[in-house]
Amino acid sequence: MVLLALLLLPLANASISNYAVPSTIPLNQGITATGQSTNDSNNAVADELCSFYFLDSSGNLVDRASDQHTDQTGRFAMPAFVITEPKFQRFQNFTLKTVCGPNEEDANFTVDQRQELLPFVPLYKQGFAYDLLFWTDPENPLFLFYAIIILSVCVGIGLLIWKYYKPFWGC
Repeated sequence: MVLLALLLLPLANASISNYAVPSTIPLNQGITATGQSTNDSNNAVADELCSFYFLDSSGNLVDRASDQHTDQTGRFAMPAFVITEPKFQRFQNFTLKTVCGPNEEDANFTVDQRQELLPFVPLYKQGFAYDLLFWTDPENPLFLFYAIIILSVCVGIGLLIWKYYKPFWGC
């Protein structure tokens, strides 16, 4: 009897089907995952908790999205999770792993370059606010360095303007 159970165990069909994750996602865009959770009898599992994990290429946890429950048809949809630096580096591969009860499924995606608002203008429609938050993050070690450089350039430009345009101001 135990031998029969061990032989039939691999025939179980519990899985996540129709799993969809984009293969590339631009930086500062939201990534989603959808699919359907089924049990051993290939029936949809309603109200099952699904968790979403982001793993790097070594299998280490990078971040975790919010948990969601499946609907009456067993379908789930992860709300858009915004991919931002420094956790998700450009041109790196990551894995989005979904766990619904005993079922697991994963898919790989690549973080792509940001989409520009205008060609050749470094303003990005979806990420300008995230860029500002990144540069004001106190854990970013380059923030102070870049702040000093930008301040020095602004003071230098101000002094040049004051020196060369002072005669035109009537001072």
